[in-house]
Amino acid sequence: MSALLFLLAALILSAIGSAFVLLRGREPKGSETSVRAFEREMRALSPEARRLRSGSRPSDAESKR
Repeated sequence: MSALLFLLAALILSAIGSAFVLLRGREPKGSETSVRAFEREMRALSPEARRLRSGSRPSDAESKR
């Protein structure tokens, strides 16, 4: 009987641990989250972001626009 209790306890702890990992790692859902992710990707693809990544700084003429 004690072996069954041990297996049951191990199963319960495993289920709790799995539920915690799944709930903690899930991505948020909703339209607001999708819009923010899209905006973040568009900023990353923008010409300004490319200039900043390449290390070149905008000249005075470009910064006055």
